[in-house]
Amino acid sequence: MLVAALLSLIPWSGTAVAHGSVVDPASRNYGCWLRWGAIT
Repeated sequence: MLVAALLSLIPWSGTAVAHGSVVDPASRNYGCWLRWGAIT
């Protein structure tokens, strides 16, 4: 069951990398806040 869950994540790995860190996807949102949120 665990193997099936891990294999299901493989097609999404490219998207996750493009949007930020695979380990910490929230860092992408923090980076966005640093760029745009701090301006206002």
